[in-house]
Amino acid sequence: MNSKIDRVSIQQLVSTEAWDGSEYAIIAMGLETGATPSPPGRPFGLGQLFGVFVIDSSFTRVDRVLYVFPTRRWLDYVVRFGEVDPDSITVLGQGDMYGDQRVAWKFDWRGRGRHEVAWPVDSLSRGEPQD
Repeated sequence: MNSKIDRVSIQQLVSTEAWDGSEYAIIAMGLETGATPSPPGRPFGLGQLFGVFVIDSSFTRVDRVLYVFPTRRWLDYVVRFGEVDPDSITVLGQGDMYGDQRVAWKFDWRGRGRHEVAWPVDSLSRGEPQD
């Protein structure tokens, strides 16, 4: 838990229900208290974070933190799940207005690794990444 984060919202939730129903992956966005686009002496947008987590079926416990990262565009960044299968989860991120600052990562459900992957060709439109 990050005590500096005072607001958290769940951006998306996916389930392994088709496989065993015991875990869910979520993307959450958090803002620090008093976060602003350009606080003095801090990089642009610091204070807005995204996180990818695996939680239990009761939604009360984080089982694994897969990755936590700062926004790449202050309050103008969209992070979504791409492909999800029994072995891995793909996370896509891009600037909401211009579709820039794209990232695509693939995670192992068990939290054993993260690696950058190519942005899906069918998701090259502006705006929210398409599944």
